[in-house]
Amino acid sequence: MGPPLDAAVIGRRGFPLSPNNFRQCARPHAIVLAILLLAGGLLSSIPTVRAPFVALTVTPGQFSRPELVGHPFVYVPGESVSFVLSGSNPGDVFDGLIVHLGTGAVLQAFDDVVVPGGLSVTLTYIVPPGAPDDDDYGLEVGDSNWIQSSRTTTRYALQQFAVQEYTVIVDVNRLAFIGGDEVTVRWSANALRDGALSPQGFGQLWAYDSRGVSFLTTSPFVFSSASSSMTFRIPDVADPRFDGTVLIWFNNTAVMPTRLQSAQAQFRVTALGAVIDGSSFGLEPGSVIRVNVKAIATDTPPGYFWSDPPAPGVLVDITVWELPPAGPVLWPQYGAAGLVTDEGGYARHAFQLDPGIVTGTTFEVRANATTVNRIWMWTASASLVVPPIRPD
Repeated sequence: MGPPLDAAVIGRRGFPLSPNNFRQCARPHAIVLAILLLAGGLLSSIPTVRAPFVALTVTPGQFSRPELVGHPFVYVPGESVSFVLSGSNPGDVFDGLIVHLGTGAVLQAFDDVVVPGGLSVTLTYIVPPGAPDDDDYGLEVGDSNWIQSSRTTTRYALQQFAVQEYTVIVDVNRLAFIGGDEVTVRWSANALRDGALSPQGFGQLWAYDSRGVSFLTTSPFVFSSASSSMTFRIPDVADPRFDGTVLIWFNNTAVMPTRLQSAQAQFRVTALGAVIDGSSFGLEPGSVIRVNVKAIATDTPPGYFWSDPPAPGVLVDITVWELPPAGPVLWPQYGAAGLVTDEGGYARHAFQLDPGIVTGTTFEVRANATTVNRIWMWTASASLVVPPIRPD
């Protein structure tokens, strides 16, 4: 009886194979299998080809600041910009370029940079002293034909950076102003490298509300000093719905400047409010009553907050009224006129209650606040009740 009819010895047509026929048929298959295994071994021994470029690492600017456009890659004229180019294999070749991205002008070329055995190479670019202020500079890394192809082959990396020599700051003397107030604007242009004041140049200043209406009689205000101040007045009937902005430009020259920086400051335009702090009232007959009035610059005087910006220079008159059932009675000896709020917005007054005041008497302290131009006014009030005298 022949061998079992299992799958290992079934011929192509489904007939059983004899042992001799099986060996003859199996030999070619073994040869093919050996070839495939050999080919597979050869393929597995071929090293994997890696992309040549790995990374571009650029050292941040030594004098850069978080508020600058382009931070941390902001550099001053004369500063060295160091960057590390990393590749996959020793001998990889790259091109590097310093360019102005807006114009395409090439500022410095690093042609055919060869990656060493350590797989990284450090290059340096020194910003020329006359390089104009701009945030549109770029450091490019491309393949070995990037320069010769005029930047049309493969670019691997781009790091945009800025050049800036000085910075400009501007501020106003208060957070909020009321119609008729005088605004003081201060500015300063200082070198990023060491904080030194910049040389004289050409500056312009605009001040306007959120509608674009100017606060200046002559706009823009033109100046040349790198650090100074100027003043302007808020119109007497300025609309509190529209806040203000001061915008300043300061360039090294009026024509074709290479240094040009700007800054702006915002401020609120509000109405006048006032509030009396009644927490300091002493209430017994003969006690001293201390009245603290705070004038505030607020958009909604009835809905004031103690945290609203102060309104200095406001005129305050304080009156004290007894409130009997028959109607208010003025106690003129308790009041004060012609007080002026300080820089914190406060006007302070003190008076002593008559020792013979009947307990249970109700008084109202009123503070009439008025701006110097007598256009903006607000009255605040607070009540106090004289309690019974406490026994010793």
